[in-house]
Amino acid sequence: VPLPEQSSLSRGTWQKLEMFGSKELAYAITMRDYDLFMSINQYELLYQVFGRYKFGKITANLDRFMRRFNEIQYWVVTEICLTPSSGKRVQLLRKFIKIAS
Repeated sequence: VPLPEQSSLSRGTWQKLEMFGSKELAYAITMRDYDLFMSINQYELLYQVFGRYKFGKITANLDRFMRRFNEIQYWVVTEICLTPSSGKRVQLLRKFIKIAS
């Protein structure tokens, strides 16, 4: 049973993705991720590894970066699953592989 926020998903946006080049999408995603990555303090990584509860510290920047990673991952999987034909799914998968490389 899908979650309430997932019930509105009926079709992907692969038509819109076809309008953009792989390099253009990769650049846009990378610039956003770079800003998030650069905001992470080295101590946030230590708190994450050794347990936040031990230090009572907040790792908001690291949390935002991990949330962004999960959003991108969910978006890619959702787009591939919602693409109607297998041929288009293959094209979309190739595009995402190009973006990732």
